[in-house]
Amino acid sequence: AFLVPLIEMAPGATGSAPDYWLDVIRRSEDRNTGFCSQSGLGYSLGYLVTERLIEEFGEERFLQWMRATRVSGDSGASFSEVYGITRDAWYERSAAPYVAQQVPLIFAP
Repeated sequence: AFLVPLIEMAPGATGSAPDYWLDVIRRSEDRNTGFCSQSGLGYSLGYLVTERLIEEFGEERFLQWMRATRVSGDSGASFSEVYGITRDAWYERSAAPYVAQQVPLIFAP
């Protein structure tokens, strides 16, 4: 898979490990680096993360989060308010394991 070489992996980590993808998701949020925009990885991950978010909480809640973020200007605080969990805790609990599960399926022969 071409995604794996884009990120320095910790010794012993694999591209299908949730901890690896948790780090990738966290790093992709930093728009001041090329990690998100130049590689396109942040946007690609965004599709999977959004898919999981809607699957877990529903479309209406997702739209509620978008509206709350528009009003507050703070997506992290809005996330906690709407979903009852911090964004980072949800990444660890749900998003990273989901991405780790889906990426091998996307690149399967």
